[in-house]
Amino acid sequence: MVESATVIDEAALRRLIKQEVSRLTDGRIAPEDIADDEPLFSIPGECDSRIELDSLDALELAFAIEEATGVRPPDDVDYHALLSVNALAELARHFAEARRDSAGAKELAHE
Repeated sequence: MVESATVIDEAALRRLIKQEVSRLTDGRIAPEDIADDEPLFSIPGECDSRIELDSLDALELAFAIEEATGVRPPDDVDYHALLSVNALAELARHFAEARRDSAGAKELAHE
């Protein structure tokens, strides 16, 4: 498990994402064979992906990240934010920071 909902070990998160992607490909692609900036999905007219995850796989990735970090991406997140391991890790880090900042603001309001 990654450290907590507010402090994210990005290296551990990238490993988790790669392991999950490997699982979603039924082991066809090993975690160590996935580059951090490699597209996980094909977007017509923009990029091709050898991994070829689909929208259901994107949901499973989001759930895995949420379970590991306590951070749930919003339902209306841009598809590009899920495009690569780097993009997913950055998204989780961004929402973890926002969650931490929100919790800090609530604590200050109660003082």
